[in-house]
Amino acid sequence: MAFLRKRASGNYALAWKWKGKSYIKGLGTKDLAEAEQIQQDAVDQLARIRSGDSTLASKLLADGHSITDVLFGSDEIGHLIASPADENPLTLSQLKEAFIDNLTATGRTPGHVEGTRVHLDHFIRVLGDVRIMSLTDADMTAFQNKRGKEKASGKQSQRKSNSSKKASKKKGGKKEKPASKRLISQGTIRSDFKSLRSAVNWAINRKPPLLSECPFTIPKISATTVKPFLPTEEIKRLLETAGEEEQDQLAARWLLDLNEINSFVDMVGKKTPEMLLPIKLVCSTGMRRIQLIRLKPSDYVKGRLMITSKKGAREKGLSEITLTIELRDAIAKEVADHVKILPQRSKIMFPIFDQMDYSGVNKRWKGKSNRTAEQRRCDKADRLFEKLVKDSDFERLDGYHALRHSFISILVAQGKTWDQIAAFVGHLDQRTTQRYIHFMPKDKRETANSIPFEF
Repeated sequence: MAFLRKRASGNYALAWKWKGKSYIKGLGTKDLAEAEQIQQDAVDQLARIRSGDSTLASKLLADGHSITDVLFGSDEIGHLIASPADENPLTLSQLKEAFIDNLTATGRTPGHVEGTRVHLDHFIRVLGDVRIMSLTDADMTAFQNKRGKEKASGKQSQRKSNSSKKASKKKGGKKEKPASKRLISQGTIRSDFKSLRSAVNWAINRKPPLLSECPFTIPKISATTVKPFLPTEEIKRLLETAGEEEQDQLAARWLLDLNEINSFVDMVGKKTPEMLLPIKLVCSTGMRRIQLIRLKPSDYVKGRLMITSKKGAREKGLSEITLTIELRDAIAKEVADHVKILPQRSKIMFPIFDQMDYSGVNKRWKGKSNRTAEQRRCDKADRLFEKLVKDSDFERLDGYHALRHSFISILVAQGKTWDQIAAFVGHLDQRTTQRYIHFMPKDKRETANSIPFEF
């Protein structure tokens, strides 16, 4: 434990014990709230050090630095506190280790932590382990250009390459571009910058901060398609900064309530009947887009859908997991009838996703033969969704994933528990489910007004 003491000057000091010795450090502040925040940070850091969870702190102690220096910084390891721009020696690797420690301590899922680590490692590999304050906008541009010219690599690319070879043989010798020769996607680079932005923002807002400012501008790479959903943290930030009248309008962009889901399904049936069953499946199960386009006729078994998914499997040390999704009786009957009328050799349940039209808005994909059949199906699914919502009250939706968030939030409103929802939608960690649950402003007001006080 660490305890606050108020000195005669009015400033607070922090006292704690480490390996049988007592330590005290002046905090240089008379603000109790600020002192309590520093105290909490110190307590958390000490707990991580004792449990061996803080890689950065363990390394500093092993190098001979004192526990006081590790908690509050020093002239030699000034990266633990904010320093003037020309003096702060915080490097990319130190930022990565400190940020990863924070993500682990705050209970982020192993997949999220590992993904962030991988993306931040890309900057260290491309730019070197340089000081943060020495980086410029030109460095960010150089990183983006160099990453854009790198080839996809690793086991995943090898699997894609092998599958491409098999597909080529089946097509009578027609060759597709091997996965090992494909370039890194803009989506991957976008994720690199997103991880860097999160780490830098955390370093600036931490108490005490690691950085006093960010010397460069992190590029925002625009998506070529409508992308799924904003992170929960970004949603909360926008809602908190918006005025009361704007909050409901913002929330409406990300979620549909039960009545709106029914209206949306009715609109789909009138506008594009061949998309009615796929949309019903997404709305009634919270299915992801990738799961929808991968569905095969054989995946339907007696009112259930058996789906293999790679998402979240790595956290459990598996290559993929099998999910069993229960269907409502009415939907199950529609799926069964649909499977019966499919061509005998149909490879996917919804052939509508297998025909890519390159006219009009889709012409930007023409000639990109390096895209796999699955990627082209995703492209077609996105185009169909854009057409569905165009010129309607639902044009605000950010893709299929908004329907997944809506489905989970509706289950919460119906009183389902987190473990029930996690099991139903295929989350291996309940903390992932919690990130999908959105308690909107109008729900807060209704809850407050429903409490049966007698005054």
